[in-house]
Amino acid sequence: MDFEKEIYKVLVIEDEPDLVELMITHLESRYDVKIFHSVDGIDAQFKLNNDKFNLVILDFNIPKVPGTQILKRIYAKEFRFKPDKVIVISGMIDEEACQKFQDKNIPSLMKPLNYDDLDKILEGIVPLKE
Repeated sequence: MDFEKEIYKVLVIEDEPDLVELMITHLESRYDVKIFHSVDGIDAQFKLNNDKFNLVILDFNIPKVPGTQILKRIYAKEFRFKPDKVIVISGMIDEEACQKFQDKNIPSLMKPLNYDDLDKILEGIVPLKE
């Protein structure tokens, strides 16, 4: 029997084109993943309602529907599919907010992103490229 390998799907919800390009390049070069991308909250909600993602990387400051609202909806199970893991990224998270996320087991990263910190979060969760 030939079993098809499960695809690890990542949804990056971020509106800064340079950051998106760097993040996707980093993820695809290191991890065995398929990347999906949304530039605003409306598109992100559509994707979350229509596909199952293993990981969502969510910026809080995105157009149309803020990331805070999307995060609340994810954890309230308002989408058809709930991602396995969410990582919050923002240039506006302070230490207190980071601690609140950690208390809820939601990793958070400040912008500009440190990819070593991202890799520490993803270690053992996201499959590495072989």
